[in-house]
Amino acid sequence: MSSLTQFAFGTNQVRVILIDNEPWFLGADVCKVLEHSNPSSAYTRLKEYEIKYIDPKQYLGSSSNQEAVVISEPGLYRLILTSRKPQAEPFQDWVCQEVLPQIRKTGKYEPKPLTPGELLKIQAEAIIALEQKQDRLELEQQLQAQKLAELEALTHQHDAEIDRIFNPNGRYFAVMGYYGKHQLGAISAKDAAVIGRKATAYCKKHGIAVTPVADPRFGTVNTYPEDVIALFV
Repeated sequence: MSSLTQFAFGTNQVRVILIDNEPWFLGADVCKVLEHSNPSSAYTRLKEYEIKYIDPKQYLGSSSNQEAVVISEPGLYRLILTSRKPQAEPFQDWVCQEVLPQIRKTGKYEPKPLTPGELLKIQAEAIIALEQKQDRLELEQQLQAQKLAELEALTHQHDAEIDRIFNPNGRYFAVMGYYGKHQLGAISAKDAAVIGRKATAYCKKHGIAVTPVADPRFGTVNTYPEDVIALFV
């Protein structure tokens, strides 16, 4: 025997189907209430016997050919217990105080209350699942922190290499080194040479030393005080 009853939890519709005199809750409705953006992931928390796939044409009066998911009463409690949403507890109270009594009142539903042991088992499994999820999140955070630390180390290494090549005495820069240090983007060798000639002429005019340094890419390049390069950038 099967029948469909619709209930309203706030603005959300919750459909309940009686299959062999047992209530089954439409998974899509439950996930919407508990704000599960990925129902398929939520269903993985359930035991095989706590979930069914039904024909929506037969049970929901729908024209869809896609199977619908329904969740048993114990499965519903499992999803609620593993949820951190503030509406989870009010939702459980509403199911226990309004939905199930209303179904029972029709004479079509004869509840089989969970034994203390069964309820304790569900609660323990829900806590374990929650702890496992927390462990996975902590591991992901640790891996992300490790990757960030590695990236920062590479950045520092890169900056140190720029300083070693282009700023050996702590004051002077090659034109390309200046662009890299100040993150001004790429500059061609031709444009760098133009700026270099202007900086060289300025330094000669004002008696400022121009310091050549070895560059692994271009052989020897001139370096200039940072303020001088800034005049022509």
